[in-house]
Amino acid sequence: MRTLILTPILVFSSLCFGQEGPCNNATSLSYQGYDYDIVEIGDQCWFAENLRNEHYENGDTIVNDLLSDDWMGTTSGASTVFGEGDSPCYDYSPDGDGCDEIWSLNEYGRLYNWYAVNDPRNLCISGWHVPSIQEWETMINFLGGVDVAGEKMKTTYGWYQGGNGTNTSGFSGLPGGVGVAAYSGSGDEGRFWSSSPFNGEALSVQTSYFHDNVTNFGYSNELNTGLSVRCVNNQLIVSTPGCTYPQACNYNPESNFDDGSCDYCFCLEGTQWSDSLQGCVSTAPPLMDACGAGTYWDEDAQTCLTTVTCAEDLNTDGIVGIADLLQLLSMFGTPCDEVETSEFSCGDPMNYHGYDYETVLIGEQCWFAENLRTEHYTNGDAIPANLSDGEWSATTSGAVAVYGESTDCANSSPDGNACDPIWSLSEYGRLYNWYAVDDVRGLCPTGWHVPTQGEQVVITDFLGGESVAGVEMKNTFGWYGGSNGNNSSGFSVCPSGYRYYGLGSFISAGYSSNFWSSTANSSSWAYGMRIDIDSTVSTYGASHKRTGNPVRCVRD
Repeated sequence: MRTLILTPILVFSSLCFGQEGPCNNATSLSYQGYDYDIVEIGDQCWFAENLRNEHYENGDTIVNDLLSDDWMGTTSGASTVFGEGDSPCYDYSPDGDGCDEIWSLNEYGRLYNWYAVNDPRNLCISGWHVPSIQEWETMINFLGGVDVAGEKMKTTYGWYQGGNGTNTSGFSGLPGGVGVAAYSGSGDEGRFWSSSPFNGEALSVQTSYFHDNVTNFGYSNELNTGLSVRCVNNQLIVSTPGCTYPQACNYNPESNFDDGSCDYCFCLEGTQWSDSLQGCVSTAPPLMDACGAGTYWDEDAQTCLTTVTCAEDLNTDGIVGIADLLQLLSMFGTPCDEVETSEFSCGDPMNYHGYDYETVLIGEQCWFAENLRTEHYTNGDAIPANLSDGEWSATTSGAVAVYGESTDCANSSPDGNACDPIWSLSEYGRLYNWYAVDDVRGLCPTGWHVPTQGEQVVITDFLGGESVAGVEMKNTFGWYGGSNGNNSSGFSVCPSGYRYYGLGSFISAGYSSNFWSSTANSSSWAYGMRIDIDSTVSTYGASHKRTGNPVRCVRD
């Protein structure tokens, strides 16, 4: 048996804190035969390396070397190394082969599921623990907030396409990737567990190669996801139980221990939760009064719908267009009492603002099988377009963009140049900020709407859940590294990327697609349904409302 002995300078005592800093002037400590660098960040002391131990703190072995099916099926703690086993592997490291498990272990440490994080035998050395989401927030706020902390957390090397950081914090965040049904993101993203559960899943913090910010703070992951782990020192602070999740309605910033009391209603002032719509709906009469000329408030849809008063608008899309003229010409000379009216059936094309959208029935929901590409609201008003990078990152009004229409653009599409806006418009449709989604004039045709988060959960669950639904949703072409789906659902997801809210740049075409929901997460963030290169789906992640994401419409 090996006995671990820490030198006196590494014994953390409540008597020492405040005298020599949270790390007590130490720069490393030994745990299970490995010397970890540690770093002071504000009033916290952190591991400056990813955890790599194969044993719990009490010496019990953490289950490892699981095959893909066993990993997906276990509800016990488990660890893995990026690239090991029989799972598909997608590597973007510029410095080595991330799919070589020996190289990955040396570079990134191990990945752990959340069952290991939550095991009472503890992953971290005595006196340390896996941080709560509030403790992550404390560090991120100390580094200047989510918009700038990522650059200070990331290493100065090892990130895809030169997306390195400055590492001024000393945190030394590496892009260790993610392991679920496949390994993805080595060189591309670093995602770290928190100890905070959320709605049957658990929260994490993510940094990415294409951002200087913390890409996803409070990102929700399935419990069998393999993520990196960092330890933070206990500091022997007084426990203050309460809700520690910042986006919850009853979040208590003074709490440092999550007692499970969080209320995840997410409804803003002037709204209330609707069980039937699984989203926040308006209770404020002024919103209902905001419907413009030619529209009316629909209580069921909770939006302004077009009043059909224009007899020439035969397909009721709000505009007299070519489709209406062709339909009228096809009826020329036909007595009025013989004119046949056809009722829409899901699977038929849906003409909207002059474009025929494919539709598909999935379960009991009828969806657009293409990304929205309109430049107008439902009532015909133009959506502001052609915004500069600076204008995009500052606006709080509805706006639309085409991927690649500015010079700050990343292309990972295997089939074409996504930074060519003509090609991107044809392939991906348009990108909308959430202010356009939330505009009372509506984005979708009459009788359709942008789905709530709950409706996105319904389609994901119908297709087998977050860990497998992506394969059935993704197109059979267009995904980087050959990571295509089988599209058995007919949903036809193409990796359309997004427009970054902070800089206005275009990112991730070929790699991911994140469809807006109509459900707000907070005053600045809203939920979406994200499909990644590893074919996982997340319906509990949030994007900043200024982000440009694709939109799908679902029938009322």
